[in-house]
Amino acid sequence: MILASLLLKLGGYGLFRIICFFYVVGLTTSLFFLASLASMITFTQSDSKKLIAYSSVTHMSMMAVSPVGGPAVMFFVVAMASLSHSWASSGMFLIGGSFSHASHSRLLQLGWGESKFSKVGLLLGL
Repeated sequence: MILASLLLKLGGYGLFRIICFFYVVGLTTSLFFLASLASMITFTQSDSKKLIAYSSVTHMSMMAVSPVGGPAVMFFVVAMASLSHSWASSGMFLIGGSFSHASHSRLLQLGWGESKFSKVGLLLGL
């Protein structure tokens, strides 16, 4: 989990450094479409670990859309998205781990009646 969060933060910083050189209006429009598609794919997952992993991909794709507002806004968006993702992913891993421990499965459909609190917490973490 630490390795994944470190790679995401370094990837966000690298994205911030590189995207300044490649700012194209059509590129950000297509990235916004791909970020929306990534969030839709995230909500279709039935495995808790896949759901958490796809939410990380969605956060990174939302950071890629940040050049729309200009350099100052882009720095703020990348910083806030990195910080919020670090808190949200830690909470989602905690809730996902307790959910899979309680239901003895990573499938989200198996725990609907057992632990609704974990399901609600996992959805609020997204």
